[in-house]
Amino acid sequence: KAAWALAAVILTIVLYIAWTFRKVSKPVPSWGYGLIAIAMLILDILVPTGFYAAYGHFTGAEVDALFVVALLALLGYCVNDVIVIFDRVREHLKKNEEERLNEPFETTVGKSIDETMGRSINTGLTVVLALVALAFLGGEATRHFAIVMIVGVAAGTFSSITRSAPLLIPIAGWITGKKAVK
Repeated sequence: KAAWALAAVILTIVLYIAWTFRKVSKPVPSWGYGLIAIAMLILDILVPTGFYAAYGHFTGAEVDALFVVALLALLGYCVNDVIVIFDRVREHLKKNEEERLNEPFETTVGKSIDETMGRSINTGLTVVLALVALAFLGGEATRHFAIVMIVGVAAGTFSSITRSAPLLIPIAGWITGKKAVK
């Protein structure tokens, strides 16, 4: 059931992103944003899953319903971070088109990351602080949930800033036939 739930969430996310970004098809088509988001979500789920496997090996913690809930919550949290950055890219592309600016796509992506980085870090830090309190002050039942979430939020914040939007550049280069900037 957990695998079906994860698959349903991922499919819904791809459809939502493709629909939301349907009017921004240059230089990256709307499905490109969705594919990048899903690739990042897979990484964002693998990191806490791998951590929890190691953690469980040493502490005896087992996969339970709260672990699955933590992964589903991380999917929602991490995709939000990615969408915020992608949305800023979309806003800049729209503004560039309206003002007839010929700004390189790499510059647009870089500006978008710069503008959202503080927000992403602050949000991630705030969530991690609340989860640390839950891990230390909460009950035994929620401790493992909080630990999985801490690792996932940290990994998700990092990947949304450093990997999601920068991956738009090689995809745009591949689609347009232009070589990506190093």
